[in-house]
Amino acid sequence: MNDPDVHLFQELIAGDDIRPSHVFAPKPDKEDAAAPDLSVHLTNWKSAEDHPEVTQQLVEEEISKGWLICFDGSVEDTKQRWPHGVAIGKLGVAISDSRPPRLVVDYTVCGTNPNCNIQEHQHLPSAKEVQRCYPLREHSEERGALGLDAKSAHKLCVIKEEHRGLVGFSLNNKLYFYRVCPFGAKFSAFWWGRLGAFWTRLLHLVIYVAHSLFLFVDDWLLIQRMDILPVTATLVTLFIQAFRLPISWRKAELDREVSWIGWNLNFSTGIIRLQLAKRDKLLKLIAELLQRTKTSKKQIEKFVGLLLWVTQIFPVMRAFVHHLYADLYNAPATLFSVDPGYWLTRIACLSDSLQFTIRPVGTTIPIGGKLLSVRHQPVQSLEDVRNCRLSDKRIWLRILDPTSNKRSLSSSSQRILRMYQEWLKHSTPFVSMNPKLPWAGEAAADACAHGNSCQVGGFLRFSNGEMRWFSEQWTSADFLALDIPVHSDMQKDISSYETFAQFCLLYSVCYFLPGQRFSITLQSLSDNTAAEANSIFYLPPNLLCATLWKDYV
Repeated sequence: MNDPDVHLFQELIAGDDIRPSHVFAPKPDKEDAAAPDLSVHLTNWKSAEDHPEVTQQLVEEEISKGWLICFDGSVEDTKQRWPHGVAIGKLGVAISDSRPPRLVVDYTVCGTNPNCNIQEHQHLPSAKEVQRCYPLREHSEERGALGLDAKSAHKLCVIKEEHRGLVGFSLNNKLYFYRVCPFGAKFSAFWWGRLGAFWTRLLHLVIYVAHSLFLFVDDWLLIQRMDILPVTATLVTLFIQAFRLPISWRKAELDREVSWIGWNLNFSTGIIRLQLAKRDKLLKLIAELLQRTKTSKKQIEKFVGLLLWVTQIFPVMRAFVHHLYADLYNAPATLFSVDPGYWLTRIACLSDSLQFTIRPVGTTIPIGGKLLSVRHQPVQSLEDVRNCRLSDKRIWLRILDPTSNKRSLSSSSQRILRMYQEWLKHSTPFVSMNPKLPWAGEAAADACAHGNSCQVGGFLRFSNGEMRWFSEQWTSADFLALDIPVHSDMQKDISSYETFAQFCLLYSVCYFLPGQRFSITLQSLSDNTAAEANSIFYLPPNLLCATLWKDYV
């Protein structure tokens, strides 16, 4: 096959070192920090403790499938059986509204994951990649798709016997160890990623006829002409069965519209639509955040993570997430009091950047906390701290705690959340996969300024030869009346008027071609670099454009 991953199966059989596959992007070299020692944890995460019956049932299911073994002995006995090393992580249960619960073990806390050296970074496709590959080149026929899901993909890779002590957990005073790659281990995703990528490359060769094929973790998506897709789907499934690759048949789909990683993809009409379950989950998170301004870091992270995934094909809606990021990294400040008699020893705990490198004795001041003020006096350097006015009363320090989970939503974030709520509430977001047709017309605009006046002008030439043009002049007073600050010498703001002229042109195109979807190519004919830089991103016509331009249209 001349496949670049020539050592894949030898290394799967050997089960030793994780060498590069020469398929994925290499990770940048960085200084390796000392990996922590392996440790044993006999307690589990709250998700497993809160659902004991579900947890026990899942453990028994994995034992019956041969994935898990119950070790009859103590921790010391395990170290004798696996002298290579023993690590026992914390067990958790991942519970989702859209899929059955499953076991997940935290192997970072016990040192297994930090001791894994994976030198490559795997990239996963998204709905954006599907959109970019639609339609198939030189094919105008109706298209459909095949969706296949590899069953328990991670657990298809077996762990070498002497390494099984590194993937254990404890439950009800019993020790369990995996025979296969479990969820939560860093190397599990890597080994299946290499194996799944090989299968994808192999299926490309087997199918041969024009198609698109994607693999997201363990979900395959095959796109092809609908008239030959059933034959190709039969070939693929029989080929996979010949190699005994297990498939989750209840998830298999063959149709013009299929579900894939949270999206409904219709290849007949060329529409990508967000699944209702994802939309409802996002609306639920928004409602929870809007209930009160005080929230947690974890709650904001949960919402932002899902929002970034949803807005991957809605780039305009992603432009407003920065307000939530600002709140996410704006940790709250807390007041701490210290005895004035120990003031000099407290200063000694500060770094030059006013962060506490060690916790002062007898206080709960967090390590890494940043000092903001002393007795309501803002401080920015150690010199400011030494010059603070003090008294014989207890000294109150305002300290930013980076480890705090508490967060507050700003008014801007609340406004953006309501905007997202309105966007999702009234219709399920969808976008066309069809490429935008180029506009056959021609348009150009320019601006000039002199003294206290400026002028914009431009023209539109449509494909039928019809033309429209505009030319408008304003003074600085027109802008100041709208509370838009400008210089009296308007030449100093020429880049803004150059940009404004392009927006007027775009506004005019949208007015004369309502409801159209086409691409506009902006040629770099401008003599103003700042205007070109400002026009890279499209913004809806703002108050200025809508107010000053409404008379013309």
